[in-house]
Amino acid sequence: MIERLFIDGLLHAPFFIFVRCAGRYSDADLLRRFGFASYRPTKSRRHLARYAILADDGQWTMLAYDWCYTLWHMPSTRPALEELAQDCDVFACSVGDCDHSFEFVYYQGSRPVRRYVVADPDFRGGVVVVDAGEPLAGEAVAFEERDELKIVLGIAASLGIRTDYTLRDAREYAPPVSGGP
Repeated sequence: MIERLFIDGLLHAPFFIFVRCAGRYSDADLLRRFGFASYRPTKSRRHLARYAILADDGQWTMLAYDWCYTLWHMPSTRPALEELAQDCDVFACSVGDCDHSFEFVYYQGSRPVRRYVVADPDFRGGVVVVDAGEPLAGEAVAFEERDELKIVLGIAASLGIRTDYTLRDAREYAPPVSGGP
């Protein structure tokens, strides 16, 4: 199942969280912080609606979540990001599933330094609905892209965050067969 998420060398997911924790947190710790304590490693090739994918480069850990937008919709997600950002730099980003909306937020040194949200539900070029903080150094180049996923991951990469994970790097987690989030 997970191999279908890697297209042209890029992990396709709607919501990414990158945490600069240098291995301080285990996969189980991070999953628990976001309300997914029941998730377990899986190699299942069955179709999974809910899953989380983790990978790391020794400095930053990536969490990518399912196309049901499970984590994105949970009311506990933003407070969990803010809490985690008290101890680590955090970059989170999302893209729309059937539109051209996207957003990103970057916490550095325990505070939010940049948040940017574009709403484009009707495919007309989008409207910036949040533009808080100073633009990040990599934004200008990233905004030249036409694909929202490449925009947000380009900004992440400009911060020194690894975004080019492969199938071999990824660790897939899913809830128990009978379970919820």
